Amino acid sequence: MNTNLLNIVKQIIDQYGETVLAEPRRVSAFFSDLARDVPKPQQNAFVKCLEHKFAEMLRNVSEADRPACKQGLAQRLNDNEGLDLNLCRDTVELLATVLFGPQEAAVRPDAAIEKVEPAAEKKADAPGKGEHKNEKGQQPPEESWADYNNSGNSYHEKGQYDEAIRDYSEAIRRNPNDPVLYSNRGNSYYKKGQYDEAIRDYSEAIRCNPNDPVLYSNLGSAYREKGQYDEAIRNYSEAIRRNQNDFMLYNSRGNSYYGKGQYDEAIRDFNEAIRLNPNESVYYSNRGRSYNKKGQYDEAIRDYTEAIRLNPNNAEAYNNRGNSFNAKDQHDNAIRDYTEAIRLNPNDAVYYGNRGSSYKGQLDEAIRDFSEAIRLNPNEALYYNNRGHCYYYKGLLWRKKAIKDLEMAFKLDPKNQYKQSLNGMKRWHI
Repeated sequence: MNTNLLNIVKQIIDQYGETVLAEPRRVSAFFSDLARDVPKPQQNAFVKCLEHKFAEMLRNVSEADRPACKQGLAQRLNDNEGLDLNLCRDTVELLATVLFGPQEAAVRPDAAIEKVEPAAEKKADAPGKGEHKNEKGQQPPEESWADYNNSGNSYHEKGQYDEAIRDYSEAIRRNPNDPVLYSNRGNSYYKKGQYDEAIRDYSEAIRCNPNDPVLYSNLGSAYREKGQYDEAIRNYSEAIRRNQNDFMLYNSRGNSYYGKGQYDEAIRDFNEAIRLNPNESVYYSNRGRSYNKKGQYDEAIRDYTEAIRLNPNNAEAYNNRGNSFNAKDQHDNAIRDYTEAIRLNPNDAVYYGNRGSSYKGQLDEAIRDFSEAIRLNPNEALYYNNRGHCYYYKGLLWRKKAIKDLEMAFKLDPKNQYKQSLNGMKRWHI
């Protein structure tokens, strides 16, 4: 923990009161003057904790549930912001120390330890050899469950999820009633895409601690990845019942309603997420998607515009706003937005495909974009279909290329209507 940053935060609170923690931009401005000797990543991580309202979440859980809550918040900061997991843990710990005093940092079983390699599984002694003992003839101390948990955390952070699962499993064998251990192993299964195993671990963690909203949220996310939106919504609702001020929970439940096609319910949840945290670009973008699905394009454009104002580097918001402009036949506006999305993320085939579809009558420009989309994603039938039609409309000299593209589209997706287009094109070509 960076004691320099801790002292600076305390100094700010002494002068302006603890309510300043609800003003992350103000705290960030104070850091510019007071925390010049503190590394930028540590400053930014603390400000991100405030933006995500972690202080309020920590205050709303009991002391007994606080360790699991801190663990969950650190993982969430890592997942949402892409920050180093150890930095996330230290920053959440620092925030807890600010809120509850130095005793918070006294014992932390999930803290990173210097040893990265786990204790190996005990092997059978070689024939004729006794138990391994140290120079004093004493048996070395056995690794504790906390050591295995910490080693699992180190492996998880490095993306070595199989090794992490192995160590979490050993920690669970030694301490089978700790919800944090099941949650940690569930997180590794989740990262591997093994959602059934993650669901089992999150469910067991809830059995051990039925009051932690983070566990219900994680379980909901695993169900959502499987497309089981009803189960996802049920678990997000349980999490919200236990923590009604967590804007991320409303956003997650809104995404599940969106997945079900229940756009009004999704909009209600995104509204609540925005009310609780009006400075998060993603929530406006998500609400805009729901409006777009309902055909309310003006409302969608308004939300995407606000998302872009809050985060001018949000390529997806430009792409989505372009889709809404297209739906309103405002193709020039759509092309401008797709072009900006491409500038921000030139490796996304979707943006080129969308811009190509907006070049009404500009066949060469459209062909160029569909060709780039195909280069980036050669397995998407739609791009071949669209380019094939552009070649067809360029005239007889281009018909062979048109037919070749339609044949490839049909090969990639034989269940679509490409065969009908292909047969018609061949008839006209003859």
